[in-house]
Amino acid sequence: MSMAHTQKANHSEEMIRCAMCAHFAYFKNHLDHNSPHALGECRNTPWDGNTGQWAMFLHHCTHFVKADQD
Repeated sequence: MSMAHTQKANHSEEMIRCAMCAHFAYFKNHLDHNSPHALGECRNTPWDGNTGQWAMFLHHCTHFVKADQD
């Protein structure tokens, strides 16, 4: 996936998944890969105050920026 992203801010009433956000990154592991559902981190202001975020958990977030899906 490209590091470039579309600057589409989320409306806070919409439900999002971190895996689709340009601010989300999976934690590194010894196998150098992760399940799509794995724990990762929010590199912006987390919606719930926790840096660690589950990739596919649906929630509201005002800092969501849709990542390019290259």
